[in-house]
Amino acid sequence: MTTGVRPRVLPPPAAAAGASETGAFQTLVLLLPVVHVWAYTARFTDLFDPRNPLIQLLVMSMMFGTLVMAAAAPEAFGRNGLVFAGAYVTVRVGVLAVGVLLLRGHEGQRNAVRLLFWVGVPAVPWMTGAFLPAGARGAL
Repeated sequence: MTTGVRPRVLPPPAAAAGASETGAFQTLVLLLPVVHVWAYTARFTDLFDPRNPLIQLLVMSMMFGTLVMAAAAPEAFGRNGLVFAGAYVTVRVGVLAVGVLLLRGHEGQRNAVRLLFWVGVPAVPWMTGAFLPAGARGAL
């Protein structure tokens, strides 16, 4: 009787050793935006009243974006690169764009617009890298 379960074959140690440096670099590249979104979410909830339903909706959208990033992370240097980069850019730019709209007429709107510009600048290489082949993503 066969169960249909196949044993998992581990790569030889020489192949695993060569991939570990690349894997460590890729992990670092993916960890930084996740930590950045986490810190940004913490800062966002510190600045605004977290009991406000609109702020709660924005925080839930940031958490959903982080969940999408986490789901796409295993293949982010492969077929899910666009998903990971798109979620990261959407969380960063989207929340700031809503903040600019919410702060209309407030003295903080000018700072929010400035911050939106500086968040939008690195969004270009993130989205460009999502369309590049896997080997070129690390260089960008």
